[in-house]
Amino acid sequence: MPRLVSVGRTQVWRLRSDKTAMDSSTAPGERHGRSAGCLAAARGLETAAGRRAALQGQRGLSLIELMIAVSLLALALGLGVPSLRDMIDNNRVARQATLLQSDLRLARTEAVRRGAPVGLCTSSTGTGCTAAATWRDGWIVFSNRQGDGNFDAAAGDEILRVQAAWGNADTSVTSPDARGIAFNGEGFSANLRGGNTTITIAAAGGSVHARRCLVLNLAGTVTLNGSEACP
Repeated sequence: MPRLVSVGRTQVWRLRSDKTAMDSSTAPGERHGRSAGCLAAARGLETAAGRRAALQGQRGLSLIELMIAVSLLALALGLGVPSLRDMIDNNRVARQATLLQSDLRLARTEAVRRGAPVGLCTSSTGTGCTAAATWRDGWIVFSNRQGDGNFDAAAGDEILRVQAAWGNADTSVTSPDARGIAFNGEGFSANLRGGNTTITIAAAGGSVHARRCLVLNLAGTVTLNGSEACP
């Protein structure tokens, strides 16, 4: 509003705007408080707008996307589970074959050390040879005076090591059939006839990869072959 201002003896009209007059009549602290309030309100509006935009950008899976994800998961499980099972079977069969190979070599080494026959035969009791058993049922390593692969306590044979059954349904097939093997004092096979003897160990699941073959020749050498070399 126009105001009449007296300056000395001269009266001068000075126009001031309503806003300037209001600002001049307002205390500094009040002006600062109003400014801070306006700034806080603006920031609040910006924060709320940002939150709304973020929420609008987030959305759940559609039914089609969920079905695709479930299908891919089922496919991955279908491919992975058989591979895992084959790996477990393969490792178990390899361990069992290695154990039998180790005891065959022990029997041969002990025969050479003693200078006398040492045998190894299938045994489900751990006290003597079991004719109806296979290598999966367990075996024993023993001194074998007769050199025929059969344990005979009456003849003075002594058990040197007992191996328990595998405790699973894996199979072992010996060709030609031999439930007892003996090595003479020179380390040669003492009771094998007709060339090499092969012991095939296979997983119960029938996986072609979970197989191992032990090949024993007349010289007494024991070779462990993978599934690709098994008959």
